[in-house]
Amino acid sequence: MSETKQEPCALVLVIALRPGDVPNVNVSQTLALKQRLGCKPFAYFLHRFRKIYLNSGMLPERVFRIRSRGTGLCLQRRNKEYGLSNCQAGTWFHRGNMIPDKFPSTASLASLSSKRPAEENKVVNCGGHQAKGGCDACPQGHGSEWCNADCTWVFAVCMSKEAAKEVESQPPQTCCSGIREWNSLDPELDCWAGLGGNGPGTALCDITGASTDQQLPAFTELRVVSE
Repeated sequence: MSETKQEPCALVLVIALRPGDVPNVNVSQTLALKQRLGCKPFAYFLHRFRKIYLNSGMLPERVFRIRSRGTGLCLQRRNKEYGLSNCQAGTWFHRGNMIPDKFPSTASLASLSSKRPAEENKVVNCGGHQAKGGCDACPQGHGSEWCNADCTWVFAVCMSKEAAKEVESQPPQTCCSGIREWNSLDPELDCWAGLGGNGPGTALCDITGASTDQQLPAFTELRVVSE
C-alpha cells in the first residue's frame, strides 16, 4: 500500500466585528483543529514561497516616486494613464518582476554607452536599410525589426555585435527587471508595459520577467530620477 503525502494546510479564521465590539471570541476549537490537522503558521508559507514574494519584488525593500528632470514634477496616476503633478501627490512605485536569463545590468549598458566613440559619420548595415550614425540610428522608432546585420537588439538598445559581447548579465530569477505601482488596487494596472505617447503603459505583472514590454531597459528613454 502506497502512502499518500499530505501537503501542509493553512487554516484561516475570519471574524466579523461591528464598530465598538470588544473582541472576546473563543477560538479553542479552531486551535484544536489546527493542531489536529498539523496546519502551519502563515510565516511558513511566506518562507516556502519566498522566491515569489521576494525575488519578484512583491514585498519591496523600498518604494519611490519618479520625478522628471526637466520639470521637477512627479508621475501621478490619472485613471488608466499617468500625468505630471506636484511630487507630494505623486504615485509611489517600486521595482518588481524577476530577472530573466541574459538580462543586462543597467551599469553595464551605461558603461558601454560612455565608452562608445562618436559615430556621427559611420554608416552601418541595419539589415533592410543603412543608417548614418552607428547602430543607434538604425531603429528610427521601429524597434528590433530595424536592428539587424551589423547590429543587434539588446533589451531595447540597438548596438553593434562587438559591443553586445561586452554586456554583462545579472543573475537570473532575482529581483528586479521592471517597475510596478505600489499598493495598486487594480492588478491590470500594476506593472509598466512599454512607452507610448502618454507615458508608460500598464499591464498585469509577469513576475517571471519574461515579458519584454515590462523589462526595465525598455524605459531607458524616460528621463526620470527616484526619490
